[in-house]
Amino acid sequence: MYLALSLLCSACKKDKTEEKLVQTGIVSFQVNGAPWNSNLRDKMVILGDDSLRHSVGAHMVGPDLTLIAISTRYGDTSVLYIHSRLNSAGTGVYHMTGSTFNVYWLFGKYFMEQLPLYALAFNTRSTLSVTKFDPSGHKISGTFNTTHKSISGEDSVVLSNGKFEDVYLD
Repeated sequence: MYLALSLLCSACKKDKTEEKLVQTGIVSFQVNGAPWNSNLRDKMVILGDDSLRHSVGAHMVGPDLTLIAISTRYGDTSVLYIHSRLNSAGTGVYHMTGSTFNVYWLFGKYFMEQLPLYALAFNTRSTLSVTKFDPSGHKISGTFNTTHKSISGEDSVVLSNGKFEDVYLD
């Protein structure tokens, strides 16, 4: 009886390693339930315009945040592109439905050329929660979820459980 009770109690305890599944400096989420992880920031990627850039990074222009995360882990290049207008504190929850500010998942080295077409082909609803905004420490953290519903009636693409922790903010 003691052994059964001991096993039951140990199963109820949270494992500290389970709580810290997000690796700092990368972006992760699920695409229709399948895992997606960006490269590490240090991995340099050549884009369609032959520019060389870090695989993960965030940038502010005034109140506008752009966060780009690139993955070459799955045999092709895919990109998460987040563009949002933040409040003066930076932290908060942001709901987006427009084509200017939103969360997009794109393919290939020429993802910036796809963005206007993608915005026209999908109704996209996103929620971005910025939980840490530290411009002087060059770090931003948060979560996101988005649904891309095709205007033509094709299947939706759902990005869920999105996380980024201590992504470099320049």
